[in-house]
Amino acid sequence: MASFRRYLANDSISGKLLTLLISVTVSLVLIACGALTITTYLISKEYNITQPLHQIEALFGNPVLITYLLESPETSKPFLANLSSLTSLQSLNILDANKTSLLSYQNTESQPELSTEQSQLAVYLPQKKQTVTLVLAAKPSLSNVLVLAIHIAILAIIATAGLICILAIRRVKHIIIHPILHLIEQAHTISDYDNYNVRATKFNNDEIGILATSFNKMLNKVQARDQQLINAKDQAEKASQQAQTLALETQRTNKKLALEVQVRTHIEQKLTDLKKYLSDIIDSMPSALIAIEQSQHIQQWNKQASTLFGITESDACGKSVYEVITCLKKHQDTISKALALNQAQTIEKVAIKHPSQEVHYFDIVVYPLTYSASANNSSKKGAVIRLDDITQRLFIEEAIVQNEKMISVGGLAAGMAHEINNPLGGIVHNAQNIQRRLSPSLIKNQELAARLHIDIQSLNQYLEERGISRFLNNIQDAGQRASKIVNNMLQFSRRSNRVLQPTQLNTLITRTLEIAHSDLAIKQSIELNTIKIRTYFDPQLDKVPCISNEIEQVLLNLIKNAAYAIHQRSSPLTEGLINIKTERKEQQALIIVEDNGVGMTADVRTRIFEPFFTTKEVGSGTGLGLSVSYFIITNNHKGKMQVRSTPTEGTRFTISLPLAASIAA
Repeated sequence: MASFRRYLANDSISGKLLTLLISVTVSLVLIACGALTITTYLISKEYNITQPLHQIEALFGNPVLITYLLESPETSKPFLANLSSLTSLQSLNILDANKTSLLSYQNTESQPELSTEQSQLAVYLPQKKQTVTLVLAAKPSLSNVLVLAIHIAILAIIATAGLICILAIRRVKHIIIHPILHLIEQAHTISDYDNYNVRATKFNNDEIGILATSFNKMLNKVQARDQQLINAKDQAEKASQQAQTLALETQRTNKKLALEVQVRTHIEQKLTDLKKYLSDIIDSMPSALIAIEQSQHIQQWNKQASTLFGITESDACGKSVYEVITCLKKHQDTISKALALNQAQTIEKVAIKHPSQEVHYFDIVVYPLTYSASANNSSKKGAVIRLDDITQRLFIEEAIVQNEKMISVGGLAAGMAHEINNPLGGIVHNAQNIQRRLSPSLIKNQELAARLHIDIQSLNQYLEERGISRFLNNIQDAGQRASKIVNNMLQFSRRSNRVLQPTQLNTLITRTLEIAHSDLAIKQSIELNTIKIRTYFDPQLDKVPCISNEIEQVLLNLIKNAAYAIHQRSSPLTEGLINIKTERKEQQALIIVEDNGVGMTADVRTRIFEPFFTTKEVGSGTGLGLSVSYFIITNNHKGKMQVRSTPTEGTRFTISLPLAASIAA
């Protein structure tokens, strides 16, 4: 079916029309023949099919025949068989008044019909003085004459339809196909030979005739356009000749003016170059320079000023300096004082918001100027406002202060650690001693319990049910945690003299992940199994010089922070994911730990390596994890630790360890 559709779609219009006409004709012939057959059958059913049944009823309505059949059943069956071969009798049943069968006959030699005509006839038998019921069945049949007539009518319909189809095909070819072929031939003549003088013949006033008329109109317009183009070409050639004549005259005039223009151009070029040179010097200045008139309107605006305020020179010039730089309104008196007294004035630490929404700090210096305004040597006053960005300098100063603060914090941490370690050691040691002296496995405990008549097992059961054992474990865990914090403070406050050892970094990361699984589940109730962890290890990365337990501590801190950040997502749309990757880059071993947690803002990101700074809830963090990790990487391993984070998208930590570090033998 699909191939026939493709063939029909690619066939010519004549083929499509002929196919359509033949299909319609065949459909009409089939419909007519079917209607004739059904109609003939319905009519003849009433007049011809039931006629044999009436004849059989008349034959068996004779009481003598029925009496004969009932008296001689054996001889009646051959008689009925001969009778059924001459008539359309199918079956015969003779029933008495009680509907009991007296005689039954079924024609087994003829084929069973789909439909039969049945009739019941009551016959009175005088000899037997009873009434019997005859149930007759006859097969329907049509007369041969009627069947022959139907065949002749069907053949006549087919012949007539074929003749009409042939006449219609000839007419379609004459009316539709021949005009279309004529249009195609004319179109080929135009496209192949560029002959626009041919015209299509209009055969009829139908759609094809309208198409031929439109085709001829299009050819007329195309021919007219060609003529217009030829005329325009001639006019263009004439205009070109006139232009050449005028060009010669203009060339002679230009030669006279060339010398005058050359001298003036040379002077203007020197002035332009000088102006551009001075402008480039001003634009190359790292400071923003703004020249203002006596009326305090902007006269000049350098490139650094455009970058700082996000306003082009054309938009700034001619406007009031306070309209363009609104933060200078509060310093208007100082600028006016510089113009009035002709003395330089300085304004320190002015905060200005950069187009990137970052606040930068500037020192502003106002220099008064006196310049010539016109050819009569009259002087005018103005000033240059210079804005120097001191943000980096302030940052360095703050970094120095912060460094001194860190040194003080380190000394304080060392003193606190030494003071706290002693009572912590006593707490942990005494808690361990209590657990040992309650243990039923020690022989000395058993002997003392027996001497005092105490069941040590019952005592331990009492301690378990009252939660005392759990309290002792909590005391010991809290003491060990406090001891670990003190050790971190000590490690943060003093330089390490430990020696780096070659370590398989990929194996170290795998072991750290196993520790992280249990540590998170116990201390923070975070199931690491609910977070998908993917590792990408560089097979070319050999042993890396490092202190394995310290790198393990750093990685454990990063993994725990990543899991905590993922756990803090309010309505996660994606699965929690932590990617850990190792990579060799030149003489550096890179460890990358990234997550899709809540991320960090810019303010938090700049402070995460500060001691005691934490975003966790009170009691959940000490603020020493990342600061100690940063100290381990930068101080103990001479490496780098960088962070990149975006709120709601996640965080990426990159640790860089040098491969050329000194390794102990």
